[in-house]
Parts: sequence; C-alpha cells; structure tokens
Amino acid sequence: MAVVEFDLDDLGRLAGRKLKKEDLERLEMMGFPLERLEEKKVSYEVFPNRPDMLSIEGFARAARSFLGAETGMGNYRAGKSGVKLHVDKSVASVRPYIAAAILKGGKLNESALEGLIQLQEKLHDTFGRKRKKVAIGIHDMSRVEGPFSYRAVSRDAVRFVPLGMSREMTPAEILGQHQKGIEYSHLIRDKVPLLADSKGRVLSMPPVINGELTRLTAGSRELLIDVTGTQLHPILDVLNIISAALCDRGFSAYSLEIVYGRDKITTPDLSPARMKVDIGYAERLLGLDLEEKDVSALLLKMGIGYEKGYAVIPPYRVDILHQIDLVEEMAIAYGYMNFRTAIPPIPSTASRQDENDFRLAACGAMQGLGFQEILSMVLSNSESFRKSGVDVKSAGIKNSVSSECTIVRTRLLPGILKSLAQNKGRSYPQHVFEAGDVVVLDSGAETGAREIRNIAAAIAGTNAGYESIAPVLKAFLASFGIEYRLEELKDKAFIEGRAASVLVNGKDIGSIGEVSLEVLENWGIEMPVALFEISLEAVYGILKRGRQ
Repeated sequence: MAVVEFDLDDLGRLAGRKLKKEDLERLEMMGFPLERLEEKKVSYEVFPNRPDMLSIEGFARAARSFLGAETGMGNYRAGKSGVKLHVDKSVASVRPYIAAAILKGGKLNESALEGLIQLQEKLHDTFGRKRKKVAIGIHDMSRVEGPFSYRAVSRDAVRFVPLGMSREMTPAEILGQHQKGIEYSHLIRDKVPLLADSKGRVLSMPPVINGELTRLTAGSRELLIDVTGTQLHPILDVLNIISAALCDRGFSAYSLEIVYGRDKITTPDLSPARMKVDIGYAERLLGLDLEEKDVSALLLKMGIGYEKGYAVIPPYRVDILHQIDLVEEMAIAYGYMNFRTAIPPIPSTASRQDENDFRLAACGAMQGLGFQEILSMVLSNSESFRKSGVDVKSAGIKNSVSSECTIVRTRLLPGILKSLAQNKGRSYPQHVFEAGDVVVLDSGAETGAREIRNIAAAIAGTNAGYESIAPVLKAFLASFGIEYRLEELKDKAFIEGRAASVLVNGKDIGSIGEVSLEVLENWGIEMPVALFEISLEAVYGILKRGRQ
C-alpha cells in the first residue's frame, strides 16, 4: 500500500471542477481511504491493485467518472515516432527487458513535474518491488538523439555524469560512492545495463540512476520514458500508466520500435482491451437483476467502456484480469451501502463457532493480564526460524514470489521476536501476545499438513525472566480452570535450564522459557525476553471433553 499526496487545486483542475470536502470523502467509496485533508493538500491510501491511481492524473480521471462529471474512458493512442531502440543480447542475463515511449506537445509545470516524480517513486516502491522488478527513467529528449541502444557493459567501461553530480564517474564509482548507487547496488550483478543515444551519450544506468545529461525540469516539452525490468508484461503496464498520465497533461504519445535481434515490438500500445461481460455471473454474485444498459452505466461510472456485450478496458487499468474484477467494479459503482441484506439460500443456519468464541475469550484473558495483541503473517521464511532457534520441518511455498514468504509458520515465536525487534525503539517493558494459526506436517492428514491454533505471550524488558512469565501462564490457564505441570525442556530458542514443557494430563501442549542470548543477538534485541507458547486447540479440547 502507498499513501499519495495531491495538490487540491491541481486535482480539481484535472478533475474538471473544484472538489468539495464531501466529494473527497465520497471518493473513499472507490476503495481509497482518505488519510489526510489539509487546506491545500489531500492524501489517499492506494492499494497495490490500482497502480494507475498513484498519479494525480489517474486519480482525477477516476474522480471525473465516479462523480459523474465525465463518465467513460478517454481516447488514448500512440502515433509512430520512427525512432528505434536496439536491445543488445548482452542484457539477457542482466536486466533483459526494456520498453519506451516519447511524449511531445505538452509542457511540464512545477505541479506536473512534482506529480510525475511522485508517480515514478511510488511505482518503484510498490509495483516495481523497490526497482527490482520494474525501474523507470524519465528524460528530457531534446538533449539526445535516436536511435537508442540498450546494452550491458563492464563496470569500468564508460564514464558519464550521474544525476545530482558534476563530474564523470564509472559505473563502479557510482555504485560505491553515489547515494543511489549504494542504495541499489544489490540489484547489479557483474555487468551494468546502460541506455545510450546514437552518439554514445549515456541517458541512464537502470535500475540505479539517470544521467545528468537528460535531467528533467519544469518546462520540458519533449520526454523520453524508459522502463526496464525482469519481465516484459509489467514494464509494458507501467509504461502505459505513465503515458496515459502525461496524455492527460496535454502531451501526445509516440511509439518506438524496440528491436530484440530478429524480434521487434512497438511500445507503448495504448489501445484498449476487450473482455466479454457475463451478465448472469454478475447477477448471481451481486444479487441484482441487470440489463445491458445497467451494466453499461455501472462500468462507465468506473471509467470502463461497454460495447455490444464487451467491456472496453483502458490501457492503464492493468488490474482487470477476470470477470470477477468487472463484477467488483460494478459493485463499487452501485454502492455497497445500497445492497439489500438477504439470507443466502443454503440448507443450514449460520451460527458462531465455539472455537472462535474460545479464541476471543483467550485474547480477552491476555488483555486483562495487561498484554497487547499483535498480528503477524502466517507465511514466513526459513531465515526467520533459523534466527529464532527453530529447526522444525515446515510446509513450503511452491514457486514463491518473495523471499519473505517461503514457508508456512509452525510456531508463533519467530513472529513475536520479529515484532519485538521492530519495536526496540519503544519504551520498556513490553508485554505482547498473539493468538493465531500455525501449520504442522502430518502424514496422516489428507493434505500432509494440519492447521492448529496457538497462543504466545512475551515480556521484554530489563527484568524479564522466567519468574515474570511463569505467573502469566499460570493466571491464563487458571482462568479456564486448567491445571498443568512443568517438565525441564531443552530447546535452542531458550536458555538451557531456564525452559520447560507445559504438560496437561500428561500431554505436551507447549513451552515456556527465557529466550537465549544467541537468538536475541540474531534479532538485534537488546533486552531480555521471556515467553510461552501453547496450543489453544489443545486447551479447548480439554475444556470440551470436561463439559461432555
């Protein structure tokens, strides 16, 4: 998620009318929480599925349709520039894909320049995954000449003046001395990719830094946009988003021919996509009786066209991938507050689950003991478990897209420690707990794994120790009438001799102890930590059997 800030006057100009407070609040119904409203600025939270809304132009475009000022989609097209960009095979193992566009005929003022830079950085941080997946370069094209070339070179092969500097530097010097070079050096392997013009002048070193030669300024009238990345479709999507935003500023888009050896593509392609609308599917999901004119009106309100049974999807709406996405757009346009409540036609009556009621009671007990609840992700990674001294085998994620989410957690302990590490700048002592699901391998289960619910609580502070966490465990279990005993435990997560298994009726339901110094050092936690983690499922089972 990203928070974007817009100038109210500029937003109003682009939206075609002065936006009142009630208009700005109404725009929240599109799914963008209003973060802050000031005299001249407004901030919204934009979710990752709508990268086109990261620009003030995209936000104004959506506002025009949603508020009824100008429904439907704009007419975007790209003329042919006749300029070519040659991609050398040397980038195949470095950063293989590039797309580009030329924008002419407009003029950047200060507000437009500020918005364009914000869009670039927000796309980098979200859609581009900190420039790893997608990186964007925006240049003043009046200072260079096509055709352009994209190639990979050694770190000492060339010299150019990077943005913000006054002297020529080699790529190696930039990566070791320039602020941006140091920040993004981890994205560069042995060779570095370069974008250059017909005279060999360097425009940029993706994904790190542009050259000072093509610095963008207020007043620039001819722009070259380059987008590089590790996959083709994401860079094409980003190029369309930026091109459409600049077209809304009065620029005209022109395409380049990108030459990959014998293969050629033309970018940007601003023609709309078409998707057949299944009205029956929408009716079933929304509980509405819809005619074609209703579907057309709802989609037009969301800036999507409709022609003869097909949704006409603008080039910047990269989030529309399936029928369900169109149904969601219709639901937003209709207004969630306008749907009538109804009992679903299912052969059963809904009721609360006793297990969930027990979880709420357990959380209430911990809150009554002075502990603050935290929530961490069920997906984790092997490194977090290694740092926590946990080596239990876990269910892995196939084809994981993030190194942060490679396994399903088997214990809550790493999440608790990560939270404490992230909040070590807060005042002490800290009392936190979490009640959540974990997944353990079970060959007897149909899927080979079984989901159970645990609860863990920790105290971090100068005097945190076994003696401070043990009374908490006793009070927690006593609140449900559970008697238990402790048995010495050897666990890498805890200090030897300061840890125990928690046994109820001879069954091991969890552990308690002081976190080892090695684990604390792994997480960078500077205070002692004592914690317990037990199975809520086991405690509930004991209580349930006792009532039968």
